[in-house]
Amino acid sequence: MSQLTNSEKKIAETFNARFNIYGPTPEASLWFSKKRQAARFSNISELIFLNASNKKFSIGDIGCGYGGFLEYLNQHHSSADWEYVGYDIADRVIDYCLNNSQTAEVKFIKGSRPYRNADFHVMSGTYNYAPETSVRIWSTYIRNELKHILDKTNQCMIFNLMIADKPSISKSDIFYEELDSFLYFCNTQLGQTNFLEHSLLKQEKTFCVTKS
Repeated sequence: MSQLTNSEKKIAETFNARFNIYGPTPEASLWFSKKRQAARFSNISELIFLNASNKKFSIGDIGCGYGGFLEYLNQHHSSADWEYVGYDIADRVIDYCLNNSQTAEVKFIKGSRPYRNADFHVMSGTYNYAPETSVRIWSTYIRNELKHILDKTNQCMIFNLMIADKPSISKSDIFYEELDSFLYFCNTQLGQTNFLEHSLLKQEKTFCVTKS
């Protein structure tokens, strides 16, 4: 934790504290409900497996929290040949994931999918700005981070984003993008981009950028 910036430390402390209170539940990762969490996971996994080849491939989950998406993958896609690496800025949730992996075959796996194909790491460097209320700064930040992540991506980059009529920051400090301008950025500076919607996720979309 000593290598984190002050901004990163605040974020890590927030999620560590929520994990201490709520444990391995959607609420610990600021999800509104398990149904909405599952809806997001469904959209993300649908895009992953639409773009995956028949060969073995890897999934990098940035902001993995307590490993909820890995649990979803093992419950719904255990027969596919994939590997998983989860990254999060909160060290306590990563400790939980690493410790939990010792008994996860009993808890998570259906069939013969080996949990040893999953790994977890504490990360830093994702949040490079001090807390701000500037829409322009957040918009620039998100675009820059997506470029950095895409540089490390082999096939496709999939992510959720809140959408509104114009870029804004809510009272709960959640950033919203405007769809048309964001799609223009993605298609002109990142790669071919499409998105999925879900009836339970009325103000967000799941984007997929295919690397050229």
